[in-house]
Amino acid sequence: MLKVAMIMMPAWNIEEPPIATAYLGNFLKTKNCAVDIFDCNIDLYKNSPAHKRYLFEGNRFQSWHPQDKFESIIKKELNTDFFLKKWTDRIIASESAVLCFSTYYSNYILSMLLAEALKEKDPGRVIIFGGPQASRHEKAQEFIAKDYIDLVVCGEGEMTLVAIIEALNGERNFKDIKGIIYKINGEIFDNGTPDIEDIDKIPFPTFDGFLLEDYTKKMLPILASRGCINWCKFCAAKPLWSQYRFRKAESILEEMTYLKKRYNIEQFDILDALINGNIKELDRMCELLLAAKTKVYWGGKAVVRPEMTRKFLHKMYDAGCRWLSYGIESGSPRVIKAMGKTFDTKLAIRVLRDTCQAKIAVSTFFIVGFPGETRWDFIKTLWFIIRNRRHIGSISSGQKCGIPANSLLFREADKYGIRFENGDWYSPGNSPREREARHRIFKFVNQMMCLNIVHS
Repeated sequence: MLKVAMIMMPAWNIEEPPIATAYLGNFLKTKNCAVDIFDCNIDLYKNSPAHKRYLFEGNRFQSWHPQDKFESIIKKELNTDFFLKKWTDRIIASESAVLCFSTYYSNYILSMLLAEALKEKDPGRVIIFGGPQASRHEKAQEFIAKDYIDLVVCGEGEMTLVAIIEALNGERNFKDIKGIIYKINGEIFDNGTPDIEDIDKIPFPTFDGFLLEDYTKKMLPILASRGCINWCKFCAAKPLWSQYRFRKAESILEEMTYLKKRYNIEQFDILDALINGNIKELDRMCELLLAAKTKVYWGGKAVVRPEMTRKFLHKMYDAGCRWLSYGIESGSPRVIKAMGKTFDTKLAIRVLRDTCQAKIAVSTFFIVGFPGETRWDFIKTLWFIIRNRRHIGSISSGQKCGIPANSLLFREADKYGIRFENGDWYSPGNSPREREARHRIFKFVNQMMCLNIVHS
C-alpha cells in the first residue's frame, strides 16, 4: 500500500489534536497503510512568539481568510513563507506518496499554498483535499480546478480514502468510487457525497503520531455521533451529512477507557453537533459509565429539548458530564421559530436552570442580526440573558449572523429579501452596519453582567 501523509494546516484548535486527521489516519492504518501525521497548525503555534499566539484564538479565525486578510495580517505577523518551506521539505522527506489535507474555512488558504509548493517540488505526489471546506460545492469546484490538486473528497472520508488508495494501486477504477471529484484530461467528474451508514464500524482514533504534550489542554476529542437531528437555517454543518447517526454507548465507553489508560487523560471533549440527539443512547452511555465507575469528565454541545429533565441532568453529572453548550441563539420567540429551532423560550429557561442546578457548567450560543430580527427582537435577546444570567456561565459565541453557502438561509435568500454585496449581505432593516452596532451592544451588556464571552 502507498504511504499516506495526513496534513492539518493552520489555523485550527490548539487545545487538542484534530479529530478528523486522527480518525482518517487511524482508519488507514487498520487497512495496512503507512501513515505520517503532520499537524502544521500546532507546529506554527508552538514556534510563534508568545505575543503573536492570539491569532490562533477562535475569534481571530476571520483573519486567516480571505486572501487579502491573510496577506495583510497572518503572512506579515507569522512569517508563513518560512514555515511553508520547512513543511514542504519535511513532507517530501517523509516519502509519502499521497498527501491528504483536511480543509476548513480558517485553514484552506495555507492548505492551498502548501499543496502548490509540494506539487512544484515533486509533481508525482498525489494531493487530495477533503474536510468541510472541500464538501461545499463552490469550494470543491475551486479546489479541483487547481493544477496542484488531484482529487477532492466530499463528505466522510474513511471508506473513500481507502478506495482511492486501491485505485492508485490499480485495484479499482476511480469512476466506481463514491464521494470524489476528479479530473481526466481536463474534464471534471463528480461522484456525489455518500454517508457511512454504520459509524460503529469505524474504529475510534488512538492518536498515534500526535505529540499530545504539544497541545494546550490535557484533554482528547471524541465523536459520539455524526450529523444532526435538526436543520437550523443559519447552519452550514447539516448539509455535510444527510443523516444523523449515534455510536453505541458500549463503543464510547471502550474509547474513553482505552484513552484514559493509555494517556492518563480524564477529560474528553465530545465534538458532536449535539451530544443529546439520541437521548436513549446518551442515557445508556451514562448507565455504563456509572456501572464501570470510570472516573472521566466530559461535555459538549446540546440542543434544548424536553427530555433534558432535572433528573436526567443529575444523572449526566454523576456519570461525569461537567459542561454543556446550548444553542439558544435568540431570546425572541418569533426569531427562534424563524431560525428553525424546535423549542420555545419557556423550555429553554427551564433547561438552563436545571442544568445549572445539576452543577453542570452552562454556556450558550447567540446570534445577532438574523434576517428579519427587529430591534425589539434584539432587546428580547438581551432581556433573556439578563433574567437568566444566574444560569449562564458564559456566552460561547455572540457572533453576527453569517450566511454560509450551504445553509438554508443561502438557499432561501429571496424569501428573506437577502442580497449579497461587497462580501457581505443586506436585507430589509438588516445591514452590516446595523449588525455591527447590535454586536457591540450585545458584548457591552454581557460584560456589564460579568458574563464571559468565549468564541467557540
